[in-house]
Order: sequence, then structure tokens, then C-alpha cells
Amino acid sequence: MFDLIKKIFPIEFSKRLTVFVSIVWFLTIVVTFILRIAFGVDTTSVLNYVQTVFLTMMGGYIIKSGAENVVKINNNNGNDNNV
Repeated sequence: MFDLIKKIFPIEFSKRLTVFVSIVWFLTIVVTFILRIAFGVDTTSVLNYVQTVFLTMMGGYIIKSGAENVVKINNNNGNDNNV
């Protein structure tokens, strides 16, 4: 099953997870907006919960990507003559 998922989505796990959390975050904003306008439901607790998860995921992904780029740059310092 995991091979099928890798064939359908040929990106690494962290990118898949980041895209999934971003889609959930966006859908939550849309649904809570509709609930607020149509039914007057207070959804701030849901938005706060999802916002925390979204910001944690984005922060972690940015740190991970930055660390990977530093490693790539350090590995290519002696090997790249095009710079």
C-alpha cells in the first residue's frame, strides 16, 4: 500500500504531511467562516487548535528545509566550480 502511495504522490513524507495540514487548515477556515455567518456558531476554539497545529507544522518544515539546505551547501562547497 505504501508503494502505491509513493507512486501516486512522488514527494517526500514531510512535504505530503505539510500539504495535508495546509489543506485541513484552509478547509477549517472555510467551514468555520460558513458556520459563523450562516448559524452564528462561535468557532474560535476550533480555529485556535488548528492554527497551532498549522504553525507548528510550518515552523518545523521550514527548520527542516533550512537544515537540509545548509548540509547541501556545505557538501557542495568543494565540489562546485560553477560559482
